Amino acid sequence: MKKMILFAVLVMLALIGCSSKTDKYTKYENLQDNRKPISWGQDRVIYVFADDPVWKYAETPLRETLERYEFTSNNEQYFEVNRADIKNIDQFFRFRNLIFLCDLESNLPVAEYVKHVLPKEKLFEIQKNRVGVFKDQNMWANDQQVMFVGGDNLQDLLKITILQKQTIFKIFSDRLDARTAFHVYQMPVLSKEYFQDYPFTLKVPEQYRIYKNDPKGHFLSFLYRNLHESDDTPDKYISVYYDKMDTDQVTQDWLIKKRADFAWKYFDQDEFKMEDINISQVSFNNKTAWQISGRWQNKKYKIGGAFRSIAFWEPKQKTAYIRDSSVFFPAGEKLSYLLELQAISNSFQIKK
Repeated sequence: MKKMILFAVLVMLALIGCSSKTDKYTKYENLQDNRKPISWGQDRVIYVFADDPVWKYAETPLRETLERYEFTSNNEQYFEVNRADIKNIDQFFRFRNLIFLCDLESNLPVAEYVKHVLPKEKLFEIQKNRVGVFKDQNMWANDQQVMFVGGDNLQDLLKITILQKQTIFKIFSDRLDARTAFHVYQMPVLSKEYFQDYPFTLKVPEQYRIYKNDPKGHFLSFLYRNLHESDDTPDKYISVYYDKMDTDQVTQDWLIKKRADFAWKYFDQDEFKMEDINISQVSFNNKTAWQISGRWQNKKYKIGGAFRSIAFWEPKQKTAYIRDSSVFFPAGEKLSYLLELQAISNSFQIKK
């Protein structure tokens, strides 16, 4: 029922809301190297090469950081970590995500391989600093992320693996975000005319149409929906809410209240429970921001899904913003769609 009502609203607003002009968003066009062979494997599977003594101690911190969960309708794992055998390296050259752990003191197979392929200046840097983390995009294949983590000895290698585990996660999550954005923006985006009544712009793919357009309420939302109305495809919402604010008073409580208010108002009584969300501080455009993410529900229609909201203060405009993404997809996992919406949300820009 909710889908049919929303679809009728969608069609009406699409007809009367804005023109159909589109533009091209080229920010991610140089991400790939088409001179290299196509990479294999899944975007969220990482293969790790490590000798037995290294793997014995490094497996736990690697899994803890890379296999962390996103709180959605179910707990969904960011990455899957699989150990690979260096004897089969020829079969893995073209896989999408690779990590090599190297103890320079060791003569075991993985260490010997890394010492053979890593440039001498990188090996010298590890010896000089006792540790080193190096990344290489598209090293052997197009759309590939390769990482080398090295230590002058086993103890230092394990220390850096633990101390830099957040950096390791960020390198692969940033690459995943960029890959996602690359695919999202293969299609043109909606014209800036869609944002003529607002103090910001987004690069929204042309498959989306306006869902709610309320300049007086400081709220704009776009919806992607498969026109065949299949339960195997998601509803994806990307929205922005803003308030004038002379000084930065954005807090987690402010975000929670404002998100609850506009979800109830604009999404026909969507709501969330405090026990169903995670709260954290994040960074957006080098600004400190608050984020809540988790599950939403709608008792009126007996449905639910996943959402992510990020709030921050923009000093040039003296305005607080909330960038919001939400997914309705009973048939499957939500994380990949939240990442798509995050890619769109990250295109946010204030008007000068």
